[in-house]
Amino acid sequence: MKTKTLYLLTIIFIGAFPFGNTFYKVFRGLSVSFFHTFTKTAPFAVHLPPLFEKYIHFYLTDFWIVALLTFAFALKEVRAKELFLNRHSQFLTFYSLVATFSIAFSLFASYPYQYVTLINLTLSFAAFHLIYHLMSKKTEWISKALWLFAIIAFLECLIGTGQFLFQQCLGLSFLSEPQITPLMDNIATYPLNEKSRLFFDLLPWAQLKGSNILRAYGTFDHPNIFGGYLAIALFVTYYLILTAKAKAQKTFLYLLLPFLILTLFLTFSRGPLFAWILGTILFFSVGICKKMEGFAKLGAIIGSAFLIAFALLFQQLAARGGVVNYNGISQASDAGRMLFYKLGLAMFFHHPFLGIGYNGFSLFPYEVLDPSFLGANPAGALSHSIYLQVASETGLIGLALMGCFMISIFMKSFKVKTTPLSLTFSAILLSFLLIGVVDHFLWAYNSGRLMLFIFAGLFAAYTKAKERPSFSHEKYGVKLSSV
Repeated sequence: MKTKTLYLLTIIFIGAFPFGNTFYKVFRGLSVSFFHTFTKTAPFAVHLPPLFEKYIHFYLTDFWIVALLTFAFALKEVRAKELFLNRHSQFLTFYSLVATFSIAFSLFASYPYQYVTLINLTLSFAAFHLIYHLMSKKTEWISKALWLFAIIAFLECLIGTGQFLFQQCLGLSFLSEPQITPLMDNIATYPLNEKSRLFFDLLPWAQLKGSNILRAYGTFDHPNIFGGYLAIALFVTYYLILTAKAKAQKTFLYLLLPFLILTLFLTFSRGPLFAWILGTILFFSVGICKKMEGFAKLGAIIGSAFLIAFALLFQQLAARGGVVNYNGISQASDAGRMLFYKLGLAMFFHHPFLGIGYNGFSLFPYEVLDPSFLGANPAGALSHSIYLQVASETGLIGLALMGCFMISIFMKSFKVKTTPLSLTFSAILLSFLLIGVVDHFLWAYNSGRLMLFIFAGLFAAYTKAKERPSFSHEKYGVKLSSV
């Protein structure tokens, strides 16, 4: 019974992690003390950019991970060596050590806060370790976790569409919803114009204030993160549609699929949208080549939902820019990305082995690299690329370890027979890699990291289980004949 409770709590974590993205500033005083001490000992004049978060954050999901680990060790379901030094986890464990050294030999060595942020990262790694180990032992729980994920995704769609239609948050702070309006600073919006206003004229309850339109956030820190989450949910829904047997399940999924596509459009996030499209092309290309059943009907539903959402929101997409056209907003956004890429490359070339120190991108004094970089990033934005973020902060060693981690997962998947579930996880991981080219949220934000390592863990667990002689599967199902 206790072991079953552990697995139940684990799949709840997998499905409901978006609702645990809450933290409380209980370490505020300590954080301020750390910063004041650092300013006195730092080898450069410290300027704290507004986007650099100096307060120590431990999220509810962090405590959840620690509780799951403690429970697993108490039940002797895991052992330290097989948890942290298995063929996949070893790269993450070594990365934590490299990141520690990167800080110790950086300009931020005397800033304790940097080491604390590394604890947050390491806890995300622990989520992978635990999910990989537990789900590989009992893969029948994977399908249950994905069903819960789909149900929570439906709730996220309700929240996201509500935010867009009412142009404000819905007051669901107990579910980690950010308290936002389009009038606030540093909130993701796009400009209101005459054509985009026509949509809201049909919604008498939507009171537009100011000249900007709020994008859908869900319960995440930014619409781009929400977009990445919805892309995952779409791939999960593909799999569930292909494997669902009950009529009620099919009906729910057929309603969920267009809702997810519509909500993804409401985030107006280009990276997740294009990654989802490319991932879907991969999914269907492989599925059709393998002559899997159900793909024709699924493709028709996806295509119809996409066209309806596209037609409904065409003017909104045009106002946002970067999807159906290329306007001043998308140009400015891309110009900013190019600057961050340039800064990231410069830091990597000047500190190629260990980087500038984990979590140092926005705090680094760029002028020591080149005088022309003085004041180049006053807000303290990050690299807008996972690869440059990792390379600039932890150098070639850190980048190689993360590359080896991802390669180890994909290499094992090539050695087992392709099924709809393995194809789903492949499409998700590929989408993550594509999003990582143009955004950093899968690495720099708590909810983004959890998305990456949760699904990497599920993928690795599934392929590990399929390698066993005792593993058997139905045409589309997931089953262990013995565990």
